[in-house]
Amino acid sequence: KPVDAAVNAVLDARSASMRGVIVDNGETIGRIQAHMTPLGNEGTLVERLMQAPLLAQARYNGAADTLWRLTGLEAVDLTGPVAIAADVSGRLAAPQIDGALKANNARLENALTGTVVTDIQAVGRFDGSRLDLRQFSGKTVDNGTVTGSGVFELSAEQGFSMDVNINADHALLIDRDDLSATITGPIRMLSDA
Repeated sequence: KPVDAAVNAVLDARSASMRGVIVDNGETIGRIQAHMTPLGNEGTLVERLMQAPLLAQARYNGAADTLWRLTGLEAVDLTGPVAIAADVSGRLAAPQIDGALKANNARLENALTGTVVTDIQAVGRFDGSRLDLRQFSGKTVDNGTVTGSGVFELSAEQGFSMDVNINADHALLIDRDDLSATITGPIRMLSDA
């Protein structure tokens, strides 16, 4: 579903600043402001922006899919309400984030595997450059359930990584025409830079 976004930004040789809002049906659901200074004198513009000291704030309370589309991950679809509050310092390349994330009645679907998890409840904290998903739970077809926790590294310098632990109970996690799997037991998903 489309939303309206307005951004006001200024970039000069010494600093970059921006403010933005996201509006859905006349209601403001997101705000962001950021300031980077000094930009430094060496490297490309992107390199200078990635290394500049950063102060930023972001607040969002709306549909998860509005933000999820920005990740570019098309194999997985995430929908439902989500609330995010984050204060950011450090640098874009190595952010220091303090904040929280909460999802209530979200839905995750993977078209490649046929995975559908509904009624997702999730609570997380941003800590430095990491998102600590302290707990999540959801339901699959035929009354299966998944619960778990995970850690996601968000720093470009460290490289994106994740470590997610899931406890499945009769959870239909693969549901394709040629293959299906109902799983009970622990699952660990690891990815590094």
